Amino acid sequence: MAAFVSVHMNQSGAGSLLTLFEDRFNGGFYNTAADTELWLRGKEASDGATLSANGLAVHALLELGSITGDRVYHDAAVHTASRAGAQLEQSPASMPYLLIRWPELVQAQLPAENAAEPAMQ
Repeated sequence: MAAFVSVHMNQSGAGSLLTLFEDRFNGGFYNTAADTELWLRGKEASDGATLSANGLAVHALLELGSITGDRVYHDAAVHTASRAGAQLEQSPASMPYLLIRWPELVQAQLPAENAAEPAMQ
């Protein structure tokens, strides 16, 4: 029962994350909610003294997608990571937290027939 409650609470939090912070058109997550009174909302992909909201979101969404099997979370993580791709190519050291999950994100983008190499016998 505790596991169910934990997953349900995480799904509820992820729903809020997607509703209030996600940039659905350009990818990534803002640092402030959509209902903020600020007229400028930051959306940094690189880590600084603290981890970026985008790196944290990618980790959380991949985990929740893995636990629940819901592609919505996984797809949001991939969309966020794809936004960071150009910056990652030029400066990979700027986002180490996102790089931890990069192989999983790249693997998810491969066509099904190329996703796994045939076993050598």
